[in-house]
Amino acid sequence: SDAELALDAEFLDVYKNCNGVIMMFDITKQWTFSYIMKELPKVPDHIPVCVLGNHRDMGEHRVILPDDVRDFIKSSNRYDKH
Repeated sequence: SDAELALDAEFLDVYKNCNGVIMMFDITKQWTFSYIMKELPKVPDHIPVCVLGNHRDMGEHRVILPDDVRDFIKSSNRYDKH
């Protein structure tokens, strides 16, 4: 229905008046990192973004490696070396 479409975040500027974005993924679930990989490019360049990995205590079940995260962030063109 029209009401459902109006509430879909795809049609709203969810970053309007935003000062920053925190994106969190679960290091034990690939789909959560895949979601960040899909959504990060949608954040306007002027808005700072913090990407956090959660469930560090579940390291034995880790599927997202630290190098994968670093490589993705560096390739995103949002990486600030400072």
